Amino acid sequence: MSVGGDGNEVAVCASCGQILPLGLQAKICPACLLGQGALFSSSESRVRPGDFVPPAPQDLELIFPEFSFSRLLGRGGMGAVYQAHQRELEREVAIKILPPETARDLEFQERFRREAATLAQLDHPNIVGLFDYGEREGYFYFVMEYVAGADLAVRMADAEISTKDVFAIVSQICEALDYSHARGVVHRDIKPANILIDDNGLVKIVDFGLAKVVRGDVVDPGLTRTQSSMGTPQYMAPEQMAGSEKVDHRSDIFAIGVVLYELLTGKVPAGHFKAPSVEKETLNPRLDEVVLRALRSEPDQRYQKVSDIKSGLEEAIEQPVSSANAIHVGWK
Repeated sequence: MSVGGDGNEVAVCASCGQILPLGLQAKICPACLLGQGALFSSSESRVRPGDFVPPAPQDLELIFPEFSFSRLLGRGGMGAVYQAHQRELEREVAIKILPPETARDLEFQERFRREAATLAQLDHPNIVGLFDYGEREGYFYFVMEYVAGADLAVRMADAEISTKDVFAIVSQICEALDYSHARGVVHRDIKPANILIDDNGLVKIVDFGLAKVVRGDVVDPGLTRTQSSMGTPQYMAPEQMAGSEKVDHRSDIFAIGVVLYELLTGKVPAGHFKAPSVEKETLNPRLDEVVLRALRSEPDQRYQKVSDIKSGLEEAIEQPVSSANAIHVGWK
């Protein structure tokens, strides 16, 4: 749920942030449920006008003979993801194929090779591993770690997540981003659909397609074409929405705040919204300070490191629940 401009609550998709049709009971829109752009899907998604139409799995085996393609996991405007078996290494992988037109864009080709090389060096248990990348017969591709499980948007749509599990999930997100930020990589599209959870509860962050790499004072724009703003609106920091060139790791901190608020309350914060413990009275009011600080409009007023969010949550858990005054805040 979110608060609309008229003050009434409207339901929004937990994955893409789009307003849901009236009467829809699920927390995720049909397109996202069908796996559009995700690594997991029980059925193939429908094609919308203008979308990339992916090759059939059997056709890809002619281009990538070292893999046995089993199924299409998801598709979207920026590519398609397949489950495949790498014969020589005897392992399951996820292969992302980008639209053929990217191979004709020389600027994209340079960014792809430069940034993919950087992302391939990210080696962390909470980040989906990138095994290989390249271009073959007009297709740029990524070979990634395959994770058996579901993304966080689907998990939230299926059932309410306990506070204990919320802490476990967010802590792992923080550890992954603390690692990537230390290496100059800002994700810029943290949202439930990009947070995978395997069958053992291990969190894996995926899709660094919008990632920005900072090397000293030099900032590379990421693997997608430069736009006025990039990301998913419901989870974007104000500076991202404004298309600022000064977007840095603190935009990921803001996105974590949105995800944390949504996990705790079941609602995406938008416009004027209540503090978590006011929205849901069973929550410890000490969590409010952690969530609301991450959601500050000004980057300088937020946490400056994602590890501080994890520390703040740990402190809130250790402290006893006490009465708190209602807090009503909004984007400023």
